[in-house]
Formats: sequence, structure tokens, C-alpha cells
Amino acid sequence: GAPLEVLARALRFGDLVSLAEKVLAEDRAEEREVAHPSGQHLLVRMAPYKTETAVTRGLVITIIDLTRRRQSEHKLAESERLYRVLSENAGDLVSLHDLEGRILYASPSFGRKLGRRPEALVRVRWLELVHPDDVKVFQQALRDVIGDKEGATVEYRLRDQAGRYLWVESLTTAIRDEGGRVVQLLTTSRD
Repeated sequence: GAPLEVLARALRFGDLVSLAEKVLAEDRAEEREVAHPSGQHLLVRMAPYKTETAVTRGLVITIIDLTRRRQSEHKLAESERLYRVLSENAGDLVSLHDLEGRILYASPSFGRKLGRRPEALVRVRWLELVHPDDVKVFQQALRDVIGDKEGATVEYRLRDQAGRYLWVESLTTAIRDEGGRVVQLLTTSRD
């Protein structure tokens, strides 16, 4: 193989030689991530090369290009940041439900509008929050969505933490799997 100094210059990894010395001295593998000036992210793994009789005869160096992974991680982090900004600042009540009507996610706006901590609503049946006189109209809207309808809009009353009711208009849409089956419901409500 090439001398370590040549590889160190090509990778722009000045500590490659000292890392090699450490691997040989401690007789154990090491790895380092290197950010190349070109924008590449590389993982450099170095391990002692041993013969059949367990005598160390050199080093095995493996270089893995992590650039796509780091770019994907960056995009995901940016997407999560944007989602947090939107969900924490939106005035609409946004909730995700299973097909039995249990809440899987409730946006932070539930705290501001209904005085209910979003995490306390998880697993609560949505119909427990709906005014008794409005349950039938809401259930019909859900049946429409689970059927073939793209979405259903309905006006009804939701109970806040103090037991008062707030009129809301909700748009409920179906979340479908790859086969087109409805697997969850997404509801966006505003007063």
C-alpha cells in the first residue's frame, strides 16, 4: 500500500500517522471521522493486521464515505426543526388518531386553546372531548373519511379542561398505507 504520509495528505487527515502508531502500540482498532475540505465526510477505520500466528504485520485501513448519510442527517434535522417551529406556533389544533379514535399526537395548541397538555391527550378517545349533542355528526364525518371521501369538514363543540365547550370546525383526512387502506386520521381544527 501507499505510505501513510501520502494517504494522510490525500485525506487531509494530519493525525493519520499518530493514529496508526496508537493502533499498533495498543494493538486495537480505532476509527475517526474526517471532514474533507471537498465536503466529503469519511470514516477512517484502522486495525492491526495479524498473521495466522497472531503476529501484527501492519495495518488494515478502511475508508467509508459517509457524505450521503451526513447530508441525510442534516436534511432530517432541518425537517424536524421546521416541523417543531410549525407545530409549536400554529394556532390550529392538529391531532393524529388511530381508527378507534384514540389520539396518537396532539399539537401544542391544545394547551393554549383547550387548557389540555398534549401529552395527556395521547390514547384519549376523541369522542370523549366532543359535546354529546355533536357526536353523531362527527361520527358521520369519520365514516365518510374512512370510506372513499378525501376529507370531511364538520362543525362541533370540543370540551376544554374546565368543562366548557368551544365551537370548532375540523377537517379530517385519511392517512393511507401503500395499499390504499386507511390506517390513521389527521384532524385539523380551528375555533
